[in-house]
Amino acid sequence: MFQTVFANVPSRIKNRFRFAVLILLAIVSASGVDAQSSDFAPVSSSSKPTVSVRELQISSKAKANFQRGLQRLLKHDAEGSLKHFAAAIEAAPNFSDAFYHRGVAEALLSRNEEALGSFQAAIDLSEGHDPRAEFGYALVLCRVGSAIEAESVVMHGLQADPDTPDGHIVLALILLKLNRVEEAERSAHQALLLKQPGSAKAHLILADIKGARRDFEGQANELNEYLKTYPDAPNRNFLKTIRDTAKKLAVEDSKRR
Repeated sequence: MFQTVFANVPSRIKNRFRFAVLILLAIVSASGVDAQSSDFAPVSSSSKPTVSVRELQISSKAKANFQRGLQRLLKHDAEGSLKHFAAAIEAAPNFSDAFYHRGVAEALLSRNEEALGSFQAAIDLSEGHDPRAEFGYALVLCRVGSAIEAESVVMHGLQADPDTPDGHIVLALILLKLNRVEEAERSAHQALLLKQPGSAKAHLILADIKGARRDFEGQANELNEYLKTYPDAPNRNFLKTIRDTAKKLAVEDSKRR
């Protein structure tokens, strides 16, 4: 991402950003936790999966382990969350929320195959009624190079829940991967039009598009908008470096005109 600006960014920072978009787009349900941590956005009630009779029978032990795992995720400790999600699943093998959040943790740790399996389990247990899991599955598919398949998966999720910005943002990312830039731009703007807490993540997609067009002033502005919404984002220092580089390139371009 931000390929044009990358020529002016140290290589160690480039490597960090390869997975930054996945981190920033991670969709984590609040699941009873009132706090919102950084770029982890609670899921809207409309996108909550259907609760089955089996899930209503989940044991208190499973729920307690699930909450411990969720707290670790909210503290950016994906590795530490896994043992708690595993314990929740062992106590309640039909606990789709535990599979979903385990998938998020695995994706954050770049364990792509494991993440795909966890998201698929969440989809299966919800009988295809968990758009969050479809968005996560699609995002990981895109990451491993299966963007065409990812598009069909995210579109199915958006049919069920068109009002969650994360779905439009994931679709935009996939469309960028497929070099369908104008469609990606429209999807990002659709996420912003929803005006929900997670909508601002679309500014990262738009920043990438504007950078590729050598609209460095526009790129810097998009990153500023993102940082206004997420001033404590884990990647804020990196994003500020990209923003400041884009500003310098904008000045250089204006001098050459």
